[in-house]
Amino acid sequence: MNDTQVTLFNTGLPMMVIGILAVVVPRLLVQKATRSHLVVAIGMILACVTMAVLSAGVFFLFDNRSYETLIGAGGYVLALEFLIEASWKAVILWAPLILLTWLSLAQRVERLRGQDLAERNSL
Repeated sequence: MNDTQVTLFNTGLPMMVIGILAVVVPRLLVQKATRSHLVVAIGMILACVTMAVLSAGVFFLFDNRSYETLIGAGGYVLALEFLIEASWKAVILWAPLILLTWLSLAQRVERLRGQDLAERNSL
């Protein structure tokens, strides 16, 4: 029988941390004054890879299962596989947030392009 309980510490807090990271990481990877959608798209791809790694790290920090036992039973590969699997399950949380951030960054690019065009036409 599985006696692992869902608590704020082992479920809620990691999800909040991953959610915050999903909004902050893309904004850190994309230059604030960029006027290129290609730069934004590349930043989003890097953000997805970064979020996969960070999600695994968050689950490693907050999961209260014994990784020593897991490593002893199947080696480091099994423990790493377990973390990667948990990380990809978190995609359901961070992918929509990254998409919303992408939309926000794309709107910023268009706003900056519009401002540049207005300044050029006013001179």
